[in-house]
Amino acid sequence: QFWEDMAFSSTNDMIRFTPGAEREVNQQETGAGSLLFWGDNTRIRGIRVENIVRNGFRTNIPSDAYNAARFEFQRGPNAILFGTTGDPAGLVNRTTQDAVFRNEGVFQNRLTEHGGIRNSINYNRVLVDDTFAVRLAAMRDDDKYWVEPNFQEQTRFYGAAQWRVNDKLTLKISGEYIDWLRAAPEMGIHFDGVTPFLEAAKAQGKTPAELAQPSAINTWPNYNNGLPRYFKNWGYSGGNTTQIVFDGNDATPELQNWHSKLMGAPAEVVGTQNVSLPIGFAPLDFNIFGNSQTQKFNGYNVNFVAQYRVNDKIQVEYAHNREMMNYDFIANWDSTRLNIDGASTLQDGVTPNPMAGKYFVTNATNWGLWQDRYITNHRLTASFSHDFAEKGPAWLGKHDVAVLLERFDRKHYWDGMRLVNTTPLEGYQPELWDPNWSHQNAIRFVNYVDLDTKTIYGVHNSRDFLDYAKTVPGITPEWIPTYQAIGGGQSFDERLDSTLIVWHAKFWEDRIVPTVGWRKDRIERYNGTVGQDPNRPAGVAQYARDVQMVKDEQQSALAPDTYSYGLVFHAIRDMGALDYLSLYYNHSNSFTSAVFFNLPDGSKAPNAEGENTDYGFKFGLMRNRVTGVFSIFEATNKGNADVRGIKMGNLSQLFEYIGKTEYTNIPQVFETQDIQSTGWEFQATANLARNWRATVTVDHFKTEKTNIAMTTGRLTEEYRDEWLRNPDDIIGTGTGSRTVQEVFDEFYFSYLQEKAQEGSRTMNERAYKVTLVTSYDFLEGMLRGFGVGLDYVWQDRALTGYALQNVGGAWVPDPDNPFFNGKIGYLGAHVRYNRKLLNDKLDWTIQLNVRNIGDVDPYVIRHGASADAPTQKVPTYISRGEPQTFILTNTFRF
Repeated sequence: QFWEDMAFSSTNDMIRFTPGAEREVNQQETGAGSLLFWGDNTRIRGIRVENIVRNGFRTNIPSDAYNAARFEFQRGPNAILFGTTGDPAGLVNRTTQDAVFRNEGVFQNRLTEHGGIRNSINYNRVLVDDTFAVRLAAMRDDDKYWVEPNFQEQTRFYGAAQWRVNDKLTLKISGEYIDWLRAAPEMGIHFDGVTPFLEAAKAQGKTPAELAQPSAINTWPNYNNGLPRYFKNWGYSGGNTTQIVFDGNDATPELQNWHSKLMGAPAEVVGTQNVSLPIGFAPLDFNIFGNSQTQKFNGYNVNFVAQYRVNDKIQVEYAHNREMMNYDFIANWDSTRLNIDGASTLQDGVTPNPMAGKYFVTNATNWGLWQDRYITNHRLTASFSHDFAEKGPAWLGKHDVAVLLERFDRKHYWDGMRLVNTTPLEGYQPELWDPNWSHQNAIRFVNYVDLDTKTIYGVHNSRDFLDYAKTVPGITPEWIPTYQAIGGGQSFDERLDSTLIVWHAKFWEDRIVPTVGWRKDRIERYNGTVGQDPNRPAGVAQYARDVQMVKDEQQSALAPDTYSYGLVFHAIRDMGALDYLSLYYNHSNSFTSAVFFNLPDGSKAPNAEGENTDYGFKFGLMRNRVTGVFSIFEATNKGNADVRGIKMGNLSQLFEYIGKTEYTNIPQVFETQDIQSTGWEFQATANLARNWRATVTVDHFKTEKTNIAMTTGRLTEEYRDEWLRNPDDIIGTGTGSRTVQEVFDEFYFSYLQEKAQEGSRTMNERAYKVTLVTSYDFLEGMLRGFGVGLDYVWQDRALTGYALQNVGGAWVPDPDNPFFNGKIGYLGAHVRYNRKLLNDKLDWTIQLNVRNIGDVDPYVIRHGASADAPTQKVPTYISRGEPQTFILTNTFRF
């Protein structure tokens, strides 16, 4: 009922109304990155959660409501009792619908004001009464984001069957297929590469085109040759001649050499060149890089369950789960900045440049991530129940014992892909790809844009880049696997053999209810890292599937124990208006195998371990018309690989500069931290009348971080002097030519900003949240059949950055002077009408939802400061906000 009232379709929609939880994109300044790489983005009690579960099994399939029976947001210590292990904060479990022994069906059509259309059908049919039933479901979602021109196309099919063989044996099977393509928008306001240039032109009384200067090809590096600071040099190391330029002008060639091209310099503050454009400079509903950030999911899941009831006390269940998912992502990190053409001529230095002073974006990185993810589970569960009151001393109570044996295999192949020219142009290195940041032979797309008309010239959907490049004379394009510091290929094969025993009992007329769980995991893992393919030209890596994996002896020697215990005491029952008051206490530890990430020195990221405690009370009032729960919690997570703000690309460039190549080609580099999260949550649900429901939640939490990025800190202390021996030397980077000092400063400031959170508040964490959801149905009178509802979310302000302090002549973050943004609220409402049609054979509901009433204005996610005004906030990353949106849903039940 909840997700139907709200017109929600996934956990990402529901998470905002869950106490102690939020969407991952609210925590980071990654913008399109989080939307691009993950289907479900969840933080519970301040800890990023990978425990996304489908029917009790880990899954890589994003959630959806079209075939869901229920969604469970399990917060706290009881997560391991679900038979999964991982993040200590909790898990999200989506249970899909079984085939059931009644005929029923539903068709739903949903329209959004931005042009999105979603259709789904779900039909259950009994073929043999009380014996055999099947369910078929399908969904097609052609969604449009409010940010143009981005989109989402999703097709899913689902089937389930249930066969009740006899009174003891039941067999169930289900399967799902998904095909999902979307172009993720940048949910923040784009970065500013234009205002310093525009301000300089205005100060000199010139137009932007008049401020432009002639190009001087092959003069790289020309960073320090007297150019004004409002200019920037495109100059990639070694040059790059495969720019395919779309400017809407037939007079200019598409294939251009932008070696040493002039463009406007980015706006910047201390520590970063990523500063948001002023609000209103570009339309909020326009994504300047178009559809160049794309994601494709494709795969299936099959689940089989055999349930056997030995007798009234003993039940046995075998479950088999098999899943394959292919992830195909294409990212263009450079594309998030609006640039301005600062060249008055084309590359010959003579021909006038008709695009001087015009805006463009560089859809230029063209980095692809291909992943094949396989999961196989075999799970055997046996449960035993006994009530001593039936025969024996009643004080011995009722007991349930469950034993679970599971084999969990997961195998991943990751390939880091680049779009390159496989027939290098004259004068450039024969290696098809240089992993050391020169981007040699990469094919880059440049799109000029018109902000007034929201026009992007040329091809901007990354799925079309390869085919278009094939039409350009002089180049031979191909997506090739590469090896490098970011996005390099790797593979692993991990087997987890688990034993779980859970004991649950009830004593003293069911007033005292203890639960104890113990889990043992035995790990066997093999790893593979790609290198040069011996059968391909230099620079082409092996595919991850072709790499011989090697047993990870250290990881395979692990056999961690995890446990959970809890106690519920039903202290009061049936005391006037108080139906019950129950006290509870739960505690568990957790273990997460580190399979994806490496530390900056090339060593494997540590396994994450955690502890989780919560306690509180539950109550019911007025014959349970009002129920609620209050929890106090504390969670710790050591070795949490979620430090994502450090400029690891800069670190790799610095190591390449001093020849430490063993640190430059490490794939999937992340840093770790230890997290302690404390807080409380309150949730109350009131059925104020038969037709009036309301739910209120209030939560508060605070995460404190320690031991942030210890490996990065050690490497910095060891190599800092060597990096800065000649600070004015030029480094060719993926974003142009810069001095060693500049590359270091940006890296070091990002590191210090992460370290500044030690003992302080966590970036973009909103400490308090209040939600209200209520609905009312009219049962009589002229409005009979109508229903209305209201929902509201309020969140506290968040830490967004720090003022600066000068230490030893360098500007660094000042943890004692934090910056904050403002509080935020989301208001929504719905109205629906329900009636029977076709002699009561068809139940029709039409519903209109309005989200973000009055609009959610843009708000700052990150602040920085300049050396000229070290205590003045400068927005470096601004959310676009969320506009008021209408959603119309028609549902037909039959």
